Amino acid sequence: DNTGAFYDGGEIITVSNFPDIDKIISPDTLKNLTITNTNLSYYDGTRTRFVFSSSNTIFYSPDGTNNLDVNNGLTTFVGDVTFSDDVAFNDNVLITSDDLNPSFNIVGNGEAFRIQQAQGVNGFFMTWYDNNSVRMSYYGHGQSSNQQHLWLVNEMTDGNLILDSPGIVDVQTGFMADDYYSGDGTQGYTGSCGSGTTLTIKDGLITGCS
Repeated sequence: DNTGAFYDGGEIITVSNFPDIDKIISPDTLKNLTITNTNLSYYDGTRTRFVFSSSNTIFYSPDGTNNLDVNNGLTTFVGDVTFSDDVAFNDNVLITSDDLNPSFNIVGNGEAFRIQQAQGVNGFFMTWYDNNSVRMSYYGHGQSSNQQHLWLVNEMTDGNLILDSPGIVDVQTGFMADDYYSGDGTQGYTGSCGSGTTLTIKDGLITGCS
């Protein structure tokens, strides 16, 4: 039975021998809403604005400036998500899965990862937590009393701060080294390393600068 429904711009009428019983098409050839067994799409005369199909879900704004708003309590993406332009989040973003162990990868050039201070605040920093939501460490401008300082803080009881490198550690600003000892127990270096000097580390302790 090829009987189908046809909208002529004023009313919906029943048509016998409908040319395609698997498709609904609006009569305006410039603006078409098409529904098939595997596809729902809207074409505005310039390009297809959205597509829901068995393989893709695609949205296009008219000139690339209009917004796609998703207002849900939870939006879940399964599979890879690719962003081709700036993405702005106005709330917390949580990437988590105890089962899948996800990773966050950035492939870029130059300033690949950027953290910017918000208006009206002083401290802003990165933090690390254990699986009991206890903060373990933080890195950044985390002291609101003096945001000029850059802090790398290990908050774990009896935790060490380890800087490990196969080569030398090059300190580009002044560094005070008072009463540090080498690994054999003898005094290594006492004094101040000036700006632009190389700090020498032996057995994990400061032994001099040049």
